[in-house]
Amino acid sequence: MEVSLGQYFHAGGVSIWNQIPIMKGVGFASMIMIGLCNTYYIVIIAWTLYYLFSSLRVPLPWMTCDNEWNTISCWINNAMGNDPDDVEIPPTGSVSPAQEFWTHKALNISGDMAEIGQVQWHLFGTLILAWILVYLVIYKGIHQSGKIIWVMAMFPYVILTILFGYGLSLPGAFDGISFYITPQWHMLKEAKIWVAAGTQLLFTYGIGIGTNIALGSYNPTNHNFYR
Repeated sequence: MEVSLGQYFHAGGVSIWNQIPIMKGVGFASMIMIGLCNTYYIVIIAWTLYYLFSSLRVPLPWMTCDNEWNTISCWINNAMGNDPDDVEIPPTGSVSPAQEFWTHKALNISGDMAEIGQVQWHLFGTLILAWILVYLVIYKGIHQSGKIIWVMAMFPYVILTILFGYGLSLPGAFDGISFYITPQWHMLKEAKIWVAAGTQLLFTYGIGIGTNIALGSYNPTNHNFYR
């Protein structure tokens, strides 16, 4: 419905409400929501870029407790990667090196909310890089970005296929796959499962925030968007 409205009126998420002027505040509210979501997601992309660059180091910085940001609470499971039945019990209060990399290196979070902390320049750099990448994707308009989306849409499948193949080679892989594909039917009786699924569905499709209206506005009036 939203795509058809945008296509018919050739209007975006705000101007579409000119058809019902008293409701135009809905359009402005949706733009505020999109702005907040973009600000939220660009930070996640900045974290992702930082992890990508960190993953090029050998050894991986989150695999050992010998880094400057590690504390005495850092603990490595020496049984990991060996016999899956040989499990070490972590000491009380221990923290994995991966968690310490996240809290003490990547974020370098302060002690509490009363401490503002400092600018994390490594994340500031990846944040600027993330915005530059966004600009490069859209600066020539929606039609040019469509070609880039073809690449970006296929790339995750390539990576997931590689990770899946590597995961199969790890001990206990088939136990994990069995757990993943075995349905827990009793969970369907809980309302929170349906609420979470419905929320994710609406959020993923961008329903009600003007995204589909804006995308539809670029279509010719007689475009068969159903097909």
